[in-house]
Amino acid sequence: MGGILLAAGASTRLGQPKQLLPWAKQSLLQHAINRLVAVCDQPVAVVTGAHRALVEAAMQPDEVGAIAVYNPDWAAGMGTSIGAGLAVLQSGSLRAVLIMPVDLPLVSVDDLVRLRQVWQDCPDKPAAALYSGILGPPAIFPREWFDRLGRLYGDSGARLLLQADATVAAVPMENASVDIDTPADLAVLQTNLVLHKP
Repeated sequence: MGGILLAAGASTRLGQPKQLLPWAKQSLLQHAINRLVAVCDQPVAVVTGAHRALVEAAMQPDEVGAIAVYNPDWAAGMGTSIGAGLAVLQSGSLRAVLIMPVDLPLVSVDDLVRLRQVWQDCPDKPAAALYSGILGPPAIFPREWFDRLGRLYGDSGARLLLQADATVAAVPMENASVDIDTPADLAVLQTNLVLHKP
């Protein structure tokens, strides 16, 4: 299983690159990379776009298993970043890909391990987080879905694929309901950081 970390956005509503926000004594970017690398046995593609130079510079140079992938079409939406990451990762040995946005700070390694275990029970079907009554990332897609993932375009990412297929295995994960889009989101998380124990 490889990984795709979606870190290409411009963070316009936040007003600063969310990838570089401090979290748990590191950047939000590195926090996410560490979690994906911990559960993936194939490389993790860190897809950059806006703020490319800053984001790639923030990656630890000795990070094992993480590859910076630039998406020149990042402004067209998350779907193109998934395609860019997948294009670099595809190989004969890749059976599945774990996709996660960079701004899910409360998603833990344990959450991702549970997701992987559910997928391993039915490896020909996707497994996705279930939160607030919806299916969404983080999500694992088997190889049979790569063509559909590669054709995604726009901001919906893989969410529409997940919601349109009744075979997707749902993994309850309320931690995935917390993301960072606005300064208010950031303020709430910073206030409660000690409670979250990421």
